[in-house]
Amino acid sequence: MNKELLEIPTQTLQLISADQAYHYRVIPFNEFGNKVFLKTDATKPNELLAELQIMLNKEIVLEQESSKTTEKEPEVFRVVLFIILKTFY
Repeated sequence: MNKELLEIPTQTLQLISADQAYHYRVIPFNEFGNKVFLKTDATKPNELLAELQIMLNKEIVLEQESSKTTEKEPEVFRVVLFIILKTFY
């Protein structure tokens, strides 16, 4: 994850709920038409894809972040999840 995730517009962050972001370990970072672009550090992102598409009724594009990246910057993932939580509560 990189620090650019901290500049995601609130409207984009609200594409999924805080519970969904935490449960699926995804962060929405872009939307274009019927596509939602999500970053994830999940170890098996392909298993998430179908469930997310059904739940959101949109085409999902997952961008995998390596575990090395999230180990280096775990606080960025936590901060973005916190921001998502704050936008809902």
